[in-house]
Amino acid sequence: MRGKILIYSMNKDLNNFVRDILGGLVSVKYYGIDVKIPDSSKIDFILAGCDYNCRLNFCAKKFSFLFEKRDVPFALIRPLYLEKKLKKKISQGFILSLFEKHHFSPLQERILQELKNSSSYASSSRLMIPFHPFFKVIKVQKDAAENPHLIFHLSNLAKKVNISPSCLSTKFKEISGISLNSFLVKLKCCHALWEMISTEKLIKTIALEKGYQPLYFSELIHSQFGISPSFIRKKLIADFTL
Repeated sequence: MRGKILIYSMNKDLNNFVRDILGGLVSVKYYGIDVKIPDSSKIDFILAGCDYNCRLNFCAKKFSFLFEKRDVPFALIRPLYLEKKLKKKISQGFILSLFEKHHFSPLQERILQELKNSSSYASSSRLMIPFHPFFKVIKVQKDAAENPHLIFHLSNLAKKVNISPSCLSTKFKEISGISLNSFLVKLKCCHALWEMISTEKLIKTIALEKGYQPLYFSELIHSQFGISPSFIRKKLIADFTL
């Protein structure tokens, strides 16, 4: 009997993309944000789409759903963050982010391995690379996105890919179309939102664990989601029944 993957995303194209990779291993079912989700006991893995746009309504609903179904392992599947011209050349590259530690069954381990063996996975040697600095920027995106619990800075990321901080900063903006700092802020705020929904950690604690002073962290969350972290906790958590 084949396993079953649930895709929870606003992007319907993700359904066919994942089916092309995993179709021989599992059945793939797509669900949009407003669709009633079936009993999670029949689901082996959840892939939740992320497009970096940080829309609070969708992100809070998505994370509330994932928390409700927390007995099922999940990963966020993100496209490579590329400047518009490059998106036409490399439209299928993706990154995986696992926010929680799970005890994976052999099937779940294989699902992850098949995704990572795909030619579209961020570290694949088969991913089309148009010019030399590209793979360094992709490695930085992958390392930052796939290790949400770690604090990354320009200097240690530059060291990881063996180039100077100034060169990485320049190349990252050139290839990604966004500054490295802005990219890291998006990732940190995304993971912080998950922790605000899925844990009882104090907001101050979440801020410090992300490497920010609480007041500045509150400003960052507001800049990404249009609302303060304290208001997310007090109002939105009540709206999205956990």
